[in-house]
Amino acid sequence: MRAAWIALALACAALGAPSVRSWHTRENTTAFELSEGSAEIEFLSSSTFRFQRCRAGSTCPSRPAVREKVPVTVTSLDGAIEFRSEYLRVAIQRSDATVHVRKTRSGDLMFRETAGAGLLEWPLAGEEQVWGLGIRTGNQWNRRGTTERTVRPLLISSLGYGLFLSLPGEHDFDLRGPARISGGFVRDRVEFFFYYGPSPKEVLTEHRAVAGAITGIEGADTAVRVKAPVYATHVDAGPLAATLERLSHASYSGVLAPAVPLTAEIAPVAAWLPLLTHPDPARADPNVSLLRRRYAPYLLTYLWEARDRGVPAFRPLAMQYPEDPETFRHPEEFMLGDEILIASGERAYLPRGIWTDLRANVAARGRQTIETRGSGTAVYARNGSILPLMAGTTVQLHYFPKLAAEFFIAEPDADAYTKAHAGPAGEYLRLEVEPEAERDFEWIVHNVSNAESVAASGIKLAPGAWRYDEGARNLHVRVRAKAGEDAIVNVVLRERLE
Repeated sequence: MRAAWIALALACAALGAPSVRSWHTRENTTAFELSEGSAEIEFLSSSTFRFQRCRAGSTCPSRPAVREKVPVTVTSLDGAIEFRSEYLRVAIQRSDATVHVRKTRSGDLMFRETAGAGLLEWPLAGEEQVWGLGIRTGNQWNRRGTTERTVRPLLISSLGYGLFLSLPGEHDFDLRGPARISGGFVRDRVEFFFYYGPSPKEVLTEHRAVAGAITGIEGADTAVRVKAPVYATHVDAGPLAATLERLSHASYSGVLAPAVPLTAEIAPVAAWLPLLTHPDPARADPNVSLLRRRYAPYLLTYLWEARDRGVPAFRPLAMQYPEDPETFRHPEEFMLGDEILIASGERAYLPRGIWTDLRANVAARGRQTIETRGSGTAVYARNGSILPLMAGTTVQLHYFPKLAAEFFIAEPDADAYTKAHAGPAGEYLRLEVEPEAERDFEWIVHNVSNAESVAASGIKLAPGAWRYDEGARNLHVRVRAKAGEDAIVNVVLRERLE
């Protein structure tokens, strides 16, 4: 076997393939001397690595980015040098210095680079879909079968990985057969980052660590602005459908803070877009401004999550539920964070779970398409979620049982999160808030029976401190909570949660 490999390596060298001559590892980085040029692999985490390859005579600078040791086992095989982390098995082929990537636990092949003429080439699997690669219109999320020229060379695969070309310049993606990438300002060097998700949201979390965090988010950014904050990415507005398509493609391409000009066409959904601009905010639709103020705690929290985790606040339905093929057929819907589904059409597809129409306070089971009640945009909250909304100076905590829920509310002044928890606890329904700032809270528990008793911090509350809305079937409980102190409410319902 050894002799056969040497013969193959010599044959490849004769044909000009950059075979591996030697290699050495230092901390998280392994450098390779090739027959023509050099290469380097660095593990940034157990699920992310950077790989670069340079032709002979070119500059291929090493730039390790991680100081802490990433647990990786390196094994010298006859045909490859293999790197094994908790999630990835990466094999650098000795014959041509190409990269093969498998999942550690299952051994499934995700990515197999071939020696092509471009910067990077690999075959796509039979049913593999690819998303991302820039902001555009069109409801074809899968970019396979297309050609793309983009300055946002982030590709997300349905096989559970992401690929990011890090060198500057426009890149050309040819996805009509084997995937081929060419372009960029640097012609004699390729560098890419490989992220293992396996979901698109997890890929984007890995990408944030490489691309960097957005900074400078303020509470005022949830209002209608004259111009976008410096950290935002401009997204053109147009007809509502086209705007939602642009925003969806932007999310798959790693755009964490899209800023959209407020126009009459997008007014139906404008209150729930992460960032809005207007030439004169004083002339903006007052209904949009009022709704945005009401949703400000929720909007700001998800802008913070975009900053801290790299997950966009605006999410195509398919990004939130990639395992459900039906979600790809509804570009007119999107998720704002994890809890809210916005439907702009006459019908709405609800993914798995139970969803409450916030206009009618009516719950419906998921995995079905339903008629949206009345006119305008329909907003649905997912069962097992807490939705923080402003009502004057009071933060309302809307809870949709019976699944337990939590929500961490961004507190800009404290640079911390107020924590809210709710869920069944034996005979009680337990509602708890741990505030970072003293204020009034009002719990609103949706679609439940009246209460037998309500106690706060062990003291039974008299009616007046709480009330029951018979028509809506909502329970309201007001509490004043001090910073750093838990405010716990225990409710005994007349009818146990079903």
